[in-house]
Amino acid sequence: MICPYCKKNNIDILQTRYESLIYRSSFFKNNKLVKIQPLFCRDCCLGFNETNLNEAIKEELFKEFTSVEANAGIGSSNYTSFINFILKNTKQDFNIVDIGCYDGFVLENLYKNGYRDLSGYDPNINIKNKEIKAYKELFTKDTCLTKKVDAFLLGNILEVIPSIDDFMQVLHKNLNQNGKVLIEVPSISSINLVQAWRFSPIFFEKLALNNLFKIVDVDNAFCKDKFYNYRLALEKIESNVYYEEYFNKEEVDAIYQNTLLHINSEDFDVNFINTLITLIQSNNENKRDTIIWGGGIFTFRILEAIMHKDMSLLKDSNIVILDSDKSKDGAYFLAPHNVFLKTRYAYDFLKECHTIANIILGVSSDNFIKEIKASIKDLNNNFNVEVFEILTKYGVEEI
Repeated sequence: MICPYCKKNNIDILQTRYESLIYRSSFFKNNKLVKIQPLFCRDCCLGFNETNLNEAIKEELFKEFTSVEANAGIGSSNYTSFINFILKNTKQDFNIVDIGCYDGFVLENLYKNGYRDLSGYDPNINIKNKEIKAYKELFTKDTCLTKKVDAFLLGNILEVIPSIDDFMQVLHKNLNQNGKVLIEVPSISSINLVQAWRFSPIFFEKLALNNLFKIVDVDNAFCKDKFYNYRLALEKIESNVYYEEYFNKEEVDAIYQNTLLHINSEDFDVNFINTLITLIQSNNENKRDTIIWGGGIFTFRILEAIMHKDMSLLKDSNIVILDSDKSKDGAYFLAPHNVFLKTRYAYDFLKECHTIANIILGVSSDNFIKEIKASIKDLNNNFNVEVFEILTKYGVEEI
């Protein structure tokens, strides 16, 4: 087994995963479970899959891809750290290009902060502000820019780029002197289907060195949580400039050990899964629905862990998936072992039910947890909905 990036063979084979091809609701009839075999290169600290998705399937996925719309108030707080990082590392007069901007939430926030030279590229772009230049296309090596760029933004995008060195060289060519690439990526533990890569923070030393950049700022690289995002600022340098490493030896060792711990640990604490199973069994005995708020990969992983302990539990339970996105109402969520679960728009469902014993939060982000808790309290106060307790990754909380 050879690392596709550094061409070394010091490879760890990690736990096999499964995931659903999550299409929009009109495509759910084509959904299926796909096997993922994650690998990790100890030499360059890069994660990747044994085989990647067929390019035709990936193209179809990206074409039909919709994310939660932060401009509609869904998950907006999840962007706060990246926006603050951008504000810290740029100036108002910068020419900024956001690659993979979707509904333009980051660009809209920069506009509110006095930035005016803003552009976004995304095949599913949906920017309302006409002052922001919107391009409904993928950004590629053939993309023609009218002028040099001061900063490219890559928010959870770099991990899906097939050839990262080629991509970084395109960015380098289109940057002004000392121009920057501002990156946010998920932790190396956040394994999902469309990723070509999973990055340890220290991998970026190699990426920067190979493509004439230097790391000038890093945020959250030492996080102990298994699921988190972190951010880096890379600055363009010329070939005659000496590359000075950003991380010292002690930091490299700490990140390396943290990376090994994350990739080799279970997704969830045993006590968390046992609590989940007890809760679902109690719901079954009392003829109650088991409600999970969150229709993404974290919910899939929770269900996978439950079925690993008790195969029959998922099939014997009435599980409802809630989603904050109204367009997902009536769609189907493909759970492990080809079990299809109905998805409901969270607010409508809870208003219909009025009284809920418990809700499981199938989200990993602390920001999403806070938003959902606030939504439940709002429903409690304004729509006479009573929710007695919620279960997050941290345990059971009373509402």
